Amino acid sequence: MNTDAYYEIGSSHRVCEDYALAGQYEDMAYALVSDGCSSSDDSDVGARLLSHIAKGVLIYLKGRNLIGSVSFPDIFRELVVRKGIEVKQSLGLPTDVFDATLLVCTVYNNKVTCLGWGDGYLMMVTDDNSIIAYEIKYSSGAPYYISYEMSPGKKEAYWQTYGGGMVDIRNSIISPEGDLIYSNTNVSPVSDSYSILKEAHAPSLKSVILSSDGLGTYQIDSKFVPPENTPIKDYSDLSIIPLIVSYKSIVGEFVVRRMQRMKADMEKEHVMHFDDVSCSSIVLK
Repeated sequence: MNTDAYYEIGSSHRVCEDYALAGQYEDMAYALVSDGCSSSDDSDVGARLLSHIAKGVLIYLKGRNLIGSVSFPDIFRELVVRKGIEVKQSLGLPTDVFDATLLVCTVYNNKVTCLGWGDGYLMMVTDDNSIIAYEIKYSSGAPYYISYEMSPGKKEAYWQTYGGGMVDIRNSIISPEGDLIYSNTNVSPVSDSYSILKEAHAPSLKSVILSSDGLGTYQIDSKFVPPENTPIKDYSDLSIIPLIVSYKSIVGEFVVRRMQRMKADMEKEHVMHFDDVSCSSIVLK
């Protein structure tokens, strides 16, 4: 087993608001991704603080033997919120700083558990190298951040503005060759509770990858004019996903190498990602 993470600024940003962590603690592996809200000041700081708070809570819950348990999601959320309030009060920060998504994955006792607050992607590579991909998207365009649990006022304002909104979870299956086999979107009401994105049996998977929604913003540089009759390539998220999860080696900083190689290849094609991109991976075998 190995873990690694990577984050990179998008072409439209002055500051990278994405952050990612991955690691192992005893016999537990974890991956985290957080994407700060562009309309909230200093959310890049909040994404980093939130990720490290979440990591600390995971390690604490591992010591309590609660990872993957029935009560794990509720206790995890409660402790992250409680610690987030302590940190913001200690540093004198407004709650808006913590307006960021939080995607979390753990592998422990042959069980994969993935939780999410906000939008982003969850990808799982199976033993036959097929890819099961989930895109989490809010129809209103306004994700429900875990920071709203830190402030009754912010939570009430969200529900008054976006209450009754929907979450779209698109489930796609991509073949080992990168061809789309299946895609379907399930719609459910927005919840202020945790979202269990997926629970899976670890031995049936080769790797689990989390990513921010920046994965879906690859596009050709508007300043580049391609030669006449040049075929237009597909840079949609479903075409980018196979590139992100195809590791040639899982030694060392394997996610960093993969993302930097992909970036170099994309630059040759005058392609960039508009939004920040982050990804965090656990390779099981």
